[in-house]
Amino acid sequence: MNYLCDLARYRDLLWLWTAREVQVRYKQSLLGIGWAILQPLVLTVVFTVVFSRLVRVDTGGIPYPVFAYAALVPWTFFATSLSFGIPSLVNNMNLVTKIYFPREVIPLASIGAALVDFLIASLIFVECWPLIASG
Repeated sequence: MNYLCDLARYRDLLWLWTAREVQVRYKQSLLGIGWAILQPLVLTVVFTVVFSRLVRVDTGGIPYPVFAYAALVPWTFFATSLSFGIPSLVNNMNLVTKIYFPREVIPLASIGAALVDFLIASLIFVECWPLIASG
């Protein structure tokens, strides 16, 4: 219970660290926040070619790109959370050893940045679904 109280006290640090993670991640990339959409979209194209043309997976009447994108967005969130969250403490060891704050803030901030990607990719899916469903 003390861990949750510490996190509640340091919630501003968590928000700021998450915002920093998002800024650092996209400031260094060519497409910026477009990577949040491009990554699951490219995977959707690859999966669509492989599993609707070669293997023929039954989707129950749902167009396969929609079927794949709806599954790949949460998977991308999970994979990104793990790939950035696990090494985050080691990458920030200089802060961990010199300053007191709840250590959970650093991996949670990485997960929060992945959550921003997830929300952007989901929003695109929700906004484009009526266009896809109508034809």
